[in-house]
Amino acid sequence: MNYQLESFKVYTNAHGNTIVLIKGNNVFLKILAESFSKYRSSPVFPDQYQEYDYGMYINEIESDGRQNIKDFLAMLSNHVYLDDRLHCTFALDYHMCPPYYSDCIDSRTELGDCVYHAKYNNNIIKANKLVKHFANFISQHPLYKQADYLLPVPYFGEKKFDLPTFLVNKLNQHFDKVSINQAVQKTKKTPEMKNITDPLEKFEHMVDCYSVVDNVFDKRTIIIVDDLYHTGTTIEALEKIVSNAGAKVLGLVATKTLKASNWD
Repeated sequence: MNYQLESFKVYTNAHGNTIVLIKGNNVFLKILAESFSKYRSSPVFPDQYQEYDYGMYINEIESDGRQNIKDFLAMLSNHVYLDDRLHCTFALDYHMCPPYYSDCIDSRTELGDCVYHAKYNNNIIKANKLVKHFANFISQHPLYKQADYLLPVPYFGEKKFDLPTFLVNKLNQHFDKVSINQAVQKTKKTPEMKNITDPLEKFEHMVDCYSVVDNVFDKRTIIIVDDLYHTGTTIEALEKIVSNAGAKVLGLVATKTLKASNWD
């Protein structure tokens, strides 16, 4: 499943406690609590007035902190949370336009258009535009900003241009991070996952598909970067290898397809 934060409200009640209300899945409040763990937050509760879906108290927070939380939630509302086995995974946008989108390019979203031309036409201008969007997200999300390494989804054999690798190389330069691109290798060629509809068949193709050749992962936080997320089979197979090596794994992809989603 995938979720978006529909709306939110942050205010202070008569007792001086800050209340955060959201319309959407309660996972966004859990992400908020983890991202701003320096503040004391309550368990998530249903909104008793039913104007929103869920709420949470945040105690001992100053006005600047409340503004930071508002900015963070506003940022999250522009992206898509993907519910998979990773600690946390976000897509910057959908690949094609969901029913409620209005401004699209040939039925693709703006970022979907960038992915298409960068991935299939080696368009560097579009690829660099994606880099800026990835960098903005990482800069504004505390969990991602504190990550130790970025890891592109590995490919098998030779490629003239690989978009996830391009994105990670540029992001490593931007954030001054050490490259670990060769720490995991893909051990066999697999078919295009988007062309396979049977989940079991996808899983079988990904068994023993990746191997850790340089274990830099123990007690580290890793961001797995990919361009296009369909069902998550690929990124989850890679996460299993990396988390077994001791890492906490976050996912960040450019776009999420509408197929195999809650928009089917």
